[in-house]
Amino acid sequence: MLPLRQNVQVVPMPLLFATLGGLLTVGAFWAITWRSRLWYVGPAVGLSATALFCLWRPLPLLAVLVLAAVFAGINATLEQWESKGDRRWQFALTFFAVCIGGLSNGTGSPGHFPEELAAWLHTSPEQAWGIVVAARKVIHFTAYGISALAAYRWSEANRSPGLWRGLAFVLPLALFDEFRQSFAAGRLGSGWDVALDMAGAVTFLFAAWLVSRSRNAPPTE
Repeated sequence: MLPLRQNVQVVPMPLLFATLGGLLTVGAFWAITWRSRLWYVGPAVGLSATALFCLWRPLPLLAVLVLAAVFAGINATLEQWESKGDRRWQFALTFFAVCIGGLSNGTGSPGHFPEELAAWLHTSPEQAWGIVVAARKVIHFTAYGISALAAYRWSEANRSPGLWRGLAFVLPLALFDEFRQSFAAGRLGSGWDVALDMAGAVTFLFAAWLVSRSRNAPPTE
């Protein structure tokens, strides 16, 4: 099949189909999980629009972050979100989804940063690469943990609490991210990264459960 071209960018058909299939899977999973609770629509629209746009015109990291902030801000100010809690968690969830859509292609690869870091720190390329990999793993762990916590807090604010809701939000995103990367040039999908993402989600949700339990514990005499 002929590739789709935008300037010098080439979008292979397998990457296009993987992106479309992944987006449909994420949307279907969220729809089945939450049914009439349509809070996931904003994150789903942001994820889909950014992922498809970046197929033809990849955005630099800063542009993705700005786009995510703008889209999340718009979604968080909609009239349907009545409380500050609703708006806060909607912003966090939409921001995260848009970032996944924009960074799961070539934009999210380290590029030449390890070489630049090695020159800046006066270290070997191998040491710089190790630092970059470690930093990216920490970001993965933390970002998915915060997003899972945000999904749980949103459900709690709307009287449908459940720690599993946090996992149900981030799991399809983690799978989509790695699946799409396996078709993108310069990226590799990894099941270990999915495990790391979910470890972050479980850790943050477990911490939230411990805090909630300690607050609700009966006072001791």
